[in-house]
Amino acid sequence: VASRITGFIEKITVDEGDIVKPGDTLVEIDNAQIEAAIKGADAAVLAAKADLLDAKDDVKRIKKLVQSKTMAEDDLRNAEVRRAQATATLATAEAELVAKKQDRRYSHIISPVHAQVRERLRDPGDLAAAGEPILQLDALGDMELEVYLPSTSISNISVGQTVNVKVKSCDELLTAKVSNIVRAADEVTRRYKVRLL
Repeated sequence: VASRITGFIEKITVDEGDIVKPGDTLVEIDNAQIEAAIKGADAAVLAAKADLLDAKDDVKRIKKLVQSKTMAEDDLRNAEVRRAQATATLATAEAELVAKKQDRRYSHIISPVHAQVRERLRDPGDLAAAGEPILQLDALGDMELEVYLPSTSISNISVGQTVNVKVKSCDELLTAKVSNIVRAADEVTRRYKVRLL
């Protein structure tokens, strides 16, 4: 289990050996930086809205002046370009605000599976960097395995078929069932993804 954001760990709710269920909160990360980034993005949206409103007003005003032959057509075109730029700036600022708000959910790391905590790699007060492991979990129950097969082998596989699997870390041969075949080949490797249970 790793963090998707960088921040100080406020709380780790589990210890080694604990059993966790899907949805259980495992780690809470200080979100002060996220909240500050959201406030900054919010301010950028407000500024972009004000600029767009001003640009729209300029277009209306200059359009009237052009009709009365007080200003040139070029001035109107320039005002319309500024309005288009302000519209794009607002769209960018709003997208950035949405992205920053999405980061909020990463301040609470939840268990994706039913598992047992094998090892705690960090403690409260430690800095969690994005992508850096905090906990190691051992999934309990059925495990899913993904394999990639060349196009020459994919026609020999069907959903529900039982196959033998050899895993490097395990000496014995395992048995699994094909649960899904993704029929679109990877663009680079030209291999097909097959999921096994």
